[in-house]
Amino acid sequence: MGGLWIRCGLYGRAYELWEGVWGILKEKLGEWHPETLSQMNKVIISLAELGSYKKALELGETLVKRSQEILGDQHPDTLTRMQNLASSYSDVGRYDEALQIKEPLVEKSKHILGEQHPDTLTRMQNLASSYSDVGRYDEALQIEEPLHILGEQHPDTLIRMQNLACSYSDVGRYDEALQIKEPLVEMSKHILGEQHPHTLTSMQNLACSYSDVGRYDEALQISEPLVEMSKHILGEQHPDTLTRMQNLAYSYSDVGRYDEALQISEPLVEMSKHILGEQHPKTLTRMDTLAFIHSQLEQYKQVSSHTTISPVKHIFTSHAPVKCIFRFFKKHSGKK
Repeated sequence: MGGLWIRCGLYGRAYELWEGVWGILKEKLGEWHPETLSQMNKVIISLAELGSYKKALELGETLVKRSQEILGDQHPDTLTRMQNLASSYSDVGRYDEALQIKEPLVEKSKHILGEQHPDTLTRMQNLASSYSDVGRYDEALQIEEPLHILGEQHPDTLIRMQNLACSYSDVGRYDEALQIKEPLVEMSKHILGEQHPHTLTSMQNLACSYSDVGRYDEALQISEPLVEMSKHILGEQHPDTLTRMQNLAYSYSDVGRYDEALQISEPLVEMSKHILGEQHPKTLTRMDTLAFIHSQLEQYKQVSSHTTISPVKHIFTSHAPVKCIFRFFKKHSGKK
């Protein structure tokens, strides 16, 4: 049942179920029993989907160590848990550590499971996402373009299409990105439903592409209601909601509505510091964006207080404001 709730985007319900079962298994079987570890992995997945990245990372580090000790480094379940740990490192902005896991993990997966195994393809996709996180866009694209498609109606196909479109955007191939993203929104609505978190992500990425090609009004028409939808479905404190608020501020800036951009960006920086941490790449980017908005309003005293020497500037596009693109990390919700 929990797996169904995850697929439907009902992450809170999945967490409540899996966390309760995990507690029972710890008491009945012990914390190191393979069944308990499998349930622990499910709890970690639901925490990540809920945006509780730090807690997911803390549990993920423990789980990988236990899995390596009990099952061994080569066991398929251990590989899956390593992948989820790498995704947690990405979620908290520790991109280099994520990459240190993902690169050898892909090779292990090819050797143990085979190059065409679905889990291997998923790990290749996640490696491409990490390459994009650190600005290695050409390498990301080299992985994503040849990835096998599983059929137009398969949810994993939507993920791979979305990430390929993001890579096209990363390398400036905006028209090709748009050709994927426009029909993808309708596919997501049809397959997953209009309220599904992944559909919201597809809509956000389409808004970013509209902005990339100068269709600012169309980007804004998506971004404004999308923030409210995200608050309602995921909550105001969810990291994805924060990113949608950020992109709405960008859209306001694109059309010269800097006062409205400022009304979003000022509280957003404080929320980002509290939820993600002051040194998270997204927090630093939001601080720089806030400084940019102050400069456009000729509020120069405030500019210096928000400008950062950001270690992530090279990751994103060079123009200000910076566009953030969502990417999917595929996490296994089965018995892993």
